[in-house]
Amino acid sequence: MLKNRVLTASLLAPFIIAAILFLPPDGFAGLWGAIILLGAWEWGGLSGLPHGGRIGFTLGILLVLQLAFTYCPPMH
Repeated sequence: MLKNRVLTASLLAPFIIAAILFLPPDGFAGLWGAIILLGAWEWGGLSGLPHGGRIGFTLGILLVLQLAFTYCPPMH
């Protein structure tokens, strides 16, 4: 199990470093938003939600992310 996690991290690390260095702030926020939404979808499945519940949960997280992006002041 640990071997798989280390392998995955070593494969993804260059992409994350490239995103930090080369993406503009809005692009970086969009990337992390997509990662958070994928995590929300997985969490919905792990918690036993039916398919409609997973969709609703993920859309709720999308709404929270959109509200935060719209109404929180930028930090740059």
